[in-house]
Amino acid sequence: MSGHLVFITGASGFIGTYLIGDVLKAGHRVRVAVRSEEKAQLIKELYPSALDRIESVIVSDISQLLTFQGALKGVDYVFHLAGPMVDKGTDLTRDFVDPVVRGTLSILELSAQENSIRKVVIVSSFVSLMPLDGIVRSPFHIKANTGERFVVNLNMDFPEGLPGQLLKYQTGKIVAHQAYRDWVKKANPKFDVVTVHPSQVFGPSLVQKSADELSGVNYLMWVTLHSNGPPMTPFLMVDVRDVSRALARIIDAVVPSGTELPLTGPFHTWKQFASFAKANYPSLNVKFDAEEEPTWTIDMGATDKFLAMEWTAMEDSIEAFLDQQVAFFKA
Repeated sequence: MSGHLVFITGASGFIGTYLIGDVLKAGHRVRVAVRSEEKAQLIKELYPSALDRIESVIVSDISQLLTFQGALKGVDYVFHLAGPMVDKGTDLTRDFVDPVVRGTLSILELSAQENSIRKVVIVSSFVSLMPLDGIVRSPFHIKANTGERFVVNLNMDFPEGLPGQLLKYQTGKIVAHQAYRDWVKKANPKFDVVTVHPSQVFGPSLVQKSADELSGVNYLMWVTLHSNGPPMTPFLMVDVRDVSRALARIIDAVVPSGTELPLTGPFHTWKQFASFAKANYPSLNVKFDAEEEPTWTIDMGATDKFLAMEWTAMEDSIEAFLDQQVAFFKA
């Protein structure tokens, strides 16, 4: 059978379901790690014409992947997407730090046991490349490939609500990214390792089936449109379909091991977002009235050099996102 064998964790998620399609489109085979047979069936239903190129491994806890001997047997490329979500959990260590650190180290350790592995891609977040107080600074320029280590205090007092959730999520991502760096330096693996750092990922979902299932950044953007308050985060967004295409491109791209690849879409602002929605979706009765504001920016030098992506126009991304949500909320 032609093509490489690509292993994907978090395969039934927002990004993962798109990545499966892009990897299959490139002529490869996939082995997906999913939490249940139900999730495996979801993937089969999304790609019924490629069932002969899709395998599944049931892994209820990705941090325990080391116990699943043979999960990576014969695999050429590994994409590690699985990890905690901002709105899932409350305890810093249990819900945000341990799962992402253990999951990352497990996938690296298991990959080191297989001679067939050529490249491991760890999907982190743009927040792992900025200090904890960077999340409340705007404007703020996020740098990549500097080797800078950010200090975190696991015993600090976190604010209530979404701000606290974001900081806990960021803490986990920072700690895991540093643990990954330390592991690579110590283990000196034979395979290449690349980390990917998407900004806030939004767009049409392959897994959302109803308005009640709206979540993640999509939820944030939808709620913001219908609120009178200020936006809860600077506008630094990337289309989920672009993230998937960028990840799939890494298979054939020549990227130096250890490179950090940020991913974000064309520059845009909350005011432009609100204006577009008001002009093109009058039935939404958009309440949000943003002022022009400074926002985050991020160093895309390495990404542009090694992936040479053509990013979807932000208006096209917003349209695809809103079209789907309007249909769900009318149903």
